[in-house]
Amino acid sequence: MVGFGNSACEQALDLVERGATVHLAVRSAVNVLQRDFFGVLPVVPFGVVMRRLPTRVADALAWPMIRMAVGDVTKAGLRKLPYGPNTQIARDHHVPLLDIGTMKQIKQGRITVHGDLDRFTEDGVVFADGLQVALDAVVLATGYRAAIGDFLADWEAVCDNSGTPTVSGAPTALAGLYFCGMYVSPAGMLREIRLEATRISAHIHQQRVRGRTMAPGEASGTAPGRTF
Repeated sequence: MVGFGNSACEQALDLVERGATVHLAVRSAVNVLQRDFFGVLPVVPFGVVMRRLPTRVADALAWPMIRMAVGDVTKAGLRKLPYGPNTQIARDHHVPLLDIGTMKQIKQGRITVHGDLDRFTEDGVVFADGLQVALDAVVLATGYRAAIGDFLADWEAVCDNSGTPTVSGAPTALAGLYFCGMYVSPAGMLREIRLEATRISAHIHQQRVRGRTMAPGEASGTAPGRTF
C-alpha cells in the first residue's frame, strides 16, 4: 500500500483484518488523530470549534489530547509533521489521518511501515533504503489533484495555478458554474459537502426564480447551473 491518507490506511486495515500481510510505503511526515478520542468522543465536533480559532492556537489546544490519545507516532516508524493538524489542513489542504485502528495494527507489527519506494521489480518493490519485498499486489493510494485546467475552458478565472478551484460551495466567476467539496475542512469533509450542496441548491433556485420574474426578453445573464 503506497500512501498514508485515510483511504490508504483504511484499506490497509481492511486487508490485515482479513489475514493479508500489509506493507505501507509512507514518503512524507504525517499527523494522526483518532476518529473518536478514547473510542467515545468524535473528533468532528472538536474540528467545528477549532476552525474558529487561529490554526496555531487550535493546534496548541489540541496537542495534549492528541498526544494522550495517539502517542508518539515516531515509535511506530513514522515521521511527525513539525506542525499540527489544523495547520496541515489550512496550509497543505490535506486532511490528517483519522485513525480507526490502523495505528494499533502498526504498533502490533501486523502492518509494516516503510519509507518511499525506489522502484518496482518483477515480483514486488524495492524501498528507498534498499529493502526488497515480494508482493502479490501494489495499491497506489496516493491522492489526486483537481487539474480542472485539463478540461475546462477559462479555468484561470476560477482556479489557482495548479488547477484547483478557488471557490467551493458558492457562485464562481463563471456564470452558472459551481464546485462542491473542494474546500478541505477541519470540521469534516462530508459535513462540509452537505453544507456546500445546500448553499449551491439555494443559489440555483434563487437564480431560476429571479429569471422567471424578469420581463419577457430580458436576459438574466446566468447560465443553467453546472456543478462539479
